[in-house]
Amino acid sequence: MICAHNADSHFGRIQQLGFGDPITIQTTTSSYQYKIEKVEILEPSEVERMIDSEYGLTLFTCTPYGVHRVAVRARLVS
Repeated sequence: MICAHNADSHFGRIQQLGFGDPITIQTTTSSYQYKIEKVEILEPSEVERMIDSEYGLTLFTCTPYGVHRVAVRARLVS
């Protein structure tokens, strides 16, 4: 899980992501390609759903003013 603030310099545009969109995670030694399978808007009390480990990658932030949580779920493709 990668968490960041919902700000322009972090995950401010996360809600523009959708099903099938690619995500690339680049490290100093490797590159990992993921494909988005689900975008969820969650209530702050839905902690169990926030930490869902079924997916290889979750990008996590809140909506503006912290009203809800956004979880973008993706699977490793290469």
